[in-house]
Parts: sequence; structure tokens; C-alpha cells
Amino acid sequence: MANPYTHNVDNERVLALARELATAIEVSDMHRARDLALAEIEKDAGKKALLQEYTRLSRDTQMNRLRGIATSFDDEASLSLLYSKLCVAAECRAYLDAKAKIDKTLADVYDILDSSTQYP
Repeated sequence: MANPYTHNVDNERVLALARELATAIEVSDMHRARDLALAEIEKDAGKKALLQEYTRLSRDTQMNRLRGIATSFDDEASLSLLYSKLCVAAECRAYLDAKAKIDKTLADVYDILDSSTQYP
């Protein structure tokens, strides 16, 4: 089977871990919540644009944190405002909460991997 991931990862253990995480119940919950939210959002171009901006800004913020770059106050405020606007719809809130749970899990995995490479 071809590598379904966009990164050129040759390490089979990494791919196995990614596949295991992808089948976790939290991921299934997030996908279900995402599908319900997207069905709701498709009805409203404004909400769709808000979710796209929230997703972009959230991803950029997470990548900056991984690189050790501090998040600006403006970015944090924008994320908070976008989240508040999106959470008016219960479906959107369920999706964002499920996504946050996955993001937390991935952050924990990163922390575990990072701590295992630290020298005493």
C-alpha cells in the first residue's frame, strides 16, 4: 500500500503509530463531529469562512509553538474571537472541542518524544 501521508516518511514504525492514532476513538469522534459541523456550515458562507480562518490560524499557531516561536497576543485574541463566533452553533462547538482533544493528544505525543531525546 502506498504511503497515504503527504510527508515522505520511510520509517514503518512512524507510519504504524500514525495509523494507530488515526483509528483512535477520539479521531472517530472528531470526524463524526466534523461531518455534522460541516453540514451545518455549508449552509452559511460566513461560518465557512470563519472556520477556514480559525483552522488556518490555529494550525499556524501550533506550528510556531513547535518551532519555539511565541504566539502573538493578536493571534491569541483572533483565535479566541473566532472560536466564540463559531461556538454559537452547537455542531461547530462539538467539532472544535473534539479537534482540541486530538490536538492535545498530539501535543502529549510530541512532549513524550521530545522528553525522550533530552540529555540528562
